[in-house]
Amino acid sequence: MFRKLSLTVPAIVIATLLSACGVKQIDTQTFVGIPVEVPRLLVVYQPAQPGTENAASATSPAQREQLNDALGESLEARLPQGLAAAGINALFVRAANVTTVLNSKTARSAVSHVLYLRIQDDKQQCQAAGACSYRVTLRATLLRSGAAPTLWRTDLQEGYFTSSRIDAARFDDLTDYLAKTVAPLVRTPTPEAVSAR
Repeated sequence: MFRKLSLTVPAIVIATLLSACGVKQIDTQTFVGIPVEVPRLLVVYQPAQPGTENAASATSPAQREQLNDALGESLEARLPQGLAAAGINALFVRAANVTTVLNSKTARSAVSHVLYLRIQDDKQQCQAAGACSYRVTLRATLLRSGAAPTLWRTDLQEGYFTSSRIDAARFDDLTDYLAKTVAPLVRTPTPEAVSAR
């Protein structure tokens, strides 16, 4: 019996570790030919504002603020590097008011496209003992700078409800997956194409 138990425990640990790393890409929509030429990409992360909680969300305002901050820290620390590794020149900002950023003169003159990020959904499951686990869905939308039409959109969802504490490391897999998802969508124009403009 003990031998059987000792073989089962590592299998459970491995399955738990693998499940914690899962990311699902859902509801992807493409509205133009991909890839698009992007000389410089502005990445805007908009933390969810108080009072805008999804009806399905069970997280408290304090928990939602923790989720917002932790996801923002992971995105800021890892996404520009991940995009740069794929040859994408990106600038990252956090903004409560995305419209102000997108309509700014700097944004319109300095970047050609915007990758807009926000939490689409966050759900919480709690046991009777009060231990809670969470699952976050991040929406990514690619737009032309100064233009309303969406070029591409997807939702990236943590694969499983995770009971780990809410910190930036929790979202590193989600951030890395996002960088790999965006990389094939954009390409840097050749120097000849830039000089021809």
